[in-house]
Amino acid sequence: MDAEALTEQEKNCLLQIARQALEEAVGQSKPAARVVQSPSARLQQSGASFVTLTINGSLRGCIGALEPYQSLIEDVREHAMAAALQDYRFPPVTPEELAGIQIEISCLTRPL
Repeated sequence: MDAEALTEQEKNCLLQIARQALEEAVGQSKPAARVVQSPSARLQQSGASFVTLTINGSLRGCIGALEPYQSLIEDVREHAMAAALQDYRFPPVTPEELAGIQIEISCLTRPL
């Protein structure tokens, strides 16, 4: 992904994808189709991200990748699920925690 800033629409799209993935991870929604549609071609490009979950300002999970290996949309989706279920520092996120979880997405760019 290039260093150009994401638009508000793109940011909202990624946040929606992360929230949906989080809900799927803890069994609160049905799995979405693997191909996520985006209004932005940029989000379909290869990209790397970190997804951080917090509750009341305290870290609850964080997983990501330094190098891109899939589309940014799929990267965010995968890391949201992994942050909820696979961060070895924490037990898996529970359905009861969902309402209080804040999601932060960091999209990495190639070095300039």
